[in-house]
Amino acid sequence: MPFSRRFSMQHAAKPTRVYVHETVFTDADNHGKLPQAYIGKIFEQYTELFEPDDFLIMALWADNGKQIAEVFGYFGTNPWPGNPEVNSWMFSDGIYQREERQICCADTLIVLGREEEARRKTPDLKSYMQNPPDVSDLMKPRRH
Repeated sequence: MPFSRRFSMQHAAKPTRVYVHETVFTDADNHGKLPQAYIGKIFEQYTELFEPDDFLIMALWADNGKQIAEVFGYFGTNPWPGNPEVNSWMFSDGIYQREERQICCADTLIVLGREEEARRKTPDLKSYMQNPPDVSDLMKPRRH
């Protein structure tokens, strides 16, 4: 299943790129405000988890009526681009799932690979966050 949209949060607690899967938040959610509120709740409650990370990539989706956030924290990008290490966390309805071992679906794995390929071609974090990779084949076609 494709992602319904993607957006960057450059001024969040950590620079963050978000992929919203079509299974979770729909276009009826007031143009991104619901995902951003959900993300803000996670940042607020779990700030310490993301402290060592330089930036985050997040995938939002749903499972049996629960809102899932998979967060991937990249650190070790200094000097840029480096070969960063990646932390991962899963949240269900905003609650950290410490024992969860599943990391993501295949669509998200493809996105993470493309993100890393694109990141290595940029001069710095700011440029990377402003220039997301082409993932059009994984995005739900927009209605006009």
